[in-house]
Amino acid sequence: MLGRIIVFFILTALAAATIISPPDNGVFTALRSYLENKEESFVLELLEVPPTHPNATTTPEKKPASSKPPDPPRKITAKSTTPIPSQAKMPAPLAISPAPLRVEQPTSTPIAPPETPLPPRILSASEILRWTNYNREQNGIPALQKNQKLLEAATAKLSDMFQLQYFEHNSPTGRKAADFIKDTGYEAIVAGENLALGNFESEQQLVQAWMDSPGHRANILNNKYLEIGIAAGQDVLNGRKVWLSVQIFAKPAAVCPRPDAVLLQRIEAEQSTTRTIEENLQVLYAEYLALKEQGGERLEMAIKNYNQLVEQYNQVLESLRSGAKEYNQQVEVWNACLAN
Repeated sequence: MLGRIIVFFILTALAAATIISPPDNGVFTALRSYLENKEESFVLELLEVPPTHPNATTTPEKKPASSKPPDPPRKITAKSTTPIPSQAKMPAPLAISPAPLRVEQPTSTPIAPPETPLPPRILSASEILRWTNYNREQNGIPALQKNQKLLEAATAKLSDMFQLQYFEHNSPTGRKAADFIKDTGYEAIVAGENLALGNFESEQQLVQAWMDSPGHRANILNNKYLEIGIAAGQDVLNGRKVWLSVQIFAKPAAVCPRPDAVLLQRIEAEQSTTRTIEENLQVLYAEYLALKEQGGERLEMAIKNYNQLVEQYNQVLESLRSGAKEYNQQVEVWNACLAN
């Protein structure tokens, strides 16, 4: 029965999938956006030094018991808002994986007698690309560019299917197209895969078979894809000598401007610095409260130290706010690029 099927029909099988595969890189998978959205309860104060007597010495002047306590510190710096981290929004993963499509198509040319060998069919990757881009251009979509690393990924997937004897998007060992892409060092924001099995008469017929299948057509006409790798080869699969064809599409991460990793490090360092200064300010303020009834040089020194640290805190906080604003803008640009 199998022999008759091979004589009278071309057995053709197709499979398509679209995958989102950001690289395992903290900048891509967990972008952090510093948002000014939380009011801190810590109040910064510049303390007013109480006036001293013209003849004051190192010994604090003793005051009558009935004298009034010094005026409370004068609040100068308003309540501050400290930027805090949150997760940047990443697009939800998209997975379009139609089940492999197997179609038995009659050949469009007569079958040669058994004693006469059939002419070899050779599928060219460059011709597959030409017909793929022809269909994109007919639909107003820019042509795909060949990429060497995606070619290596497609070739590796082709060899793996023949070696492990399967025709699926997932290998028996659990490897997906994203794994073959990652092996080459290519960083993809979004990627997709088309597979075909069958002794097609030409590259045009192969691409047309993909175009006639909604899932494969969607991959070919996806305007997010900018680059492609194609591999086609003939070998024995499950006891029959057949052609397998692989298309791997991708949008490279390089087209989206990455948020500045150095700026992010600076923000994190400044955030840590502000927390440390806040703790020290609380200690100095407690010291001021303990000394304010005594007066004298120790009180003046406590006030001076506190005010100097307040000024340092405000400088760091202003730099942190500026950096957070710049970084947030970069994250917005990044997320917009991912979505388009």
